[in-house]
Amino acid sequence: MPLNVAFIHPNLGIGGAERLVVDTALGLHDRGHRVHIYTAHHDASHCFDEVHPETGVIPVSEMFHWFPDSIFGRFRALCVYIRMILVALNLVFFKRSEYDIFFVDQVSACIPFLKLAWRSKVVFYGHFPDMLLTDRRTLPKKLYRGVLDKIEEVTTGMADRILVNSKFTEAQFSTQFPRVGAKGRLVIAYPPVHIGSMVGQELFDTAEPENAEPSSDYQWLSINRYEGKKRVDIAIRALAEVKVNDPRTYSRTKLTIAGGYDDLVRENRDVYSELCRLAKELGVAEHVQFLRNIGNDEKMKLLREATVLMYTPSGEHFGIVPVEAMASRLPVIAVNNGGPTESICVERGSETGFLVDQTPEAFAEAALSLARTEGLRDRMGSAGASRVATMFSMSVYIDVVETEMRTLTGRCSH
Repeated sequence: MPLNVAFIHPNLGIGGAERLVVDTALGLHDRGHRVHIYTAHHDASHCFDEVHPETGVIPVSEMFHWFPDSIFGRFRALCVYIRMILVALNLVFFKRSEYDIFFVDQVSACIPFLKLAWRSKVVFYGHFPDMLLTDRRTLPKKLYRGVLDKIEEVTTGMADRILVNSKFTEAQFSTQFPRVGAKGRLVIAYPPVHIGSMVGQELFDTAEPENAEPSSDYQWLSINRYEGKKRVDIAIRALAEVKVNDPRTYSRTKLTIAGGYDDLVRENRDVYSELCRLAKELGVAEHVQFLRNIGNDEKMKLLREATVLMYTPSGEHFGIVPVEAMASRLPVIAVNNGGPTESICVERGSETGFLVDQTPEAFAEAALSLARTEGLRDRMGSAGASRVATMFSMSVYIDVVETEMRTLTGRCSH
């Protein structure tokens, strides 16, 4: 029996959280369920094709977009809370009988109001506790965030089921919200990548390419936003290490740094400028290419042509880029903590990449090992593709989500 599912998301733009919401709606839609996304902001010029007003297959309703997203540039979180609560109240009072499941992510403040629709169940997808993502350097900020933190804790615990993106995030939710973890309602649902055809899309193909010609170049790839916390500088410093320790390998090595960039965001501008300066200072600028705001097609091309992904951030909650790389048969070198410790396998005989310390020396050593060991790249690529198909495909993800939703509603599949 099909389910009726309403998705509630603050801002349906282009980002990792939005991609997951759209993918969840698409996956359920493809299995015959009725889905509808409700949001406080939906810009047709800045959204995924699947939810575009003219070309999309998923219906979207924008509500209360007139409510400000900040008050004189401050209280952004509070304004998002209010917007989501308004959307929830609208659904409860005018569409309460239409939906079996409310799927909420990012902002849990609206959950108590959704619970007024007594026959509906609420599924909350926790990307990461919001209280761990903000600073509180001043006393007013501490008091303000203290109130919001308590709201987050109480309202998250009111969801009927809480899905999380990794074991790492599950541990953080259990630690920050002990009552939530104790109730056993946390379920891991790894974010998926598209493999093969899904609702008319064909993004990743894990099949081994036919008649592939080995490249004499050694292509390093880094895909991250231009933000300081992503530590992309480590990839550049690792390249400089290779230049010193193995000039022959360095002569055929190229590093492509690609990522999200907004000229209006000062941090993006500063980090980009600093990375360019660093490459010149270390004498590797001729071997480094910088790309900004790449599209999906260009990203796929980069992943297909690269030799290894250099994933430098630490403490990532999950990290979809390493999974996308493995789906493209690309080995990954990542920091040995957070989500990558779950997505990347380092067991002997099944390795899909390397987990190393967050130092240029460790990244350089792993990269040189990959370059010097005959056949290792192909073996890791094949193992990575198999691992993604087994653990991180859309069908695996939707199986988890659909099972939890049917369990909550008592509706068995037919």
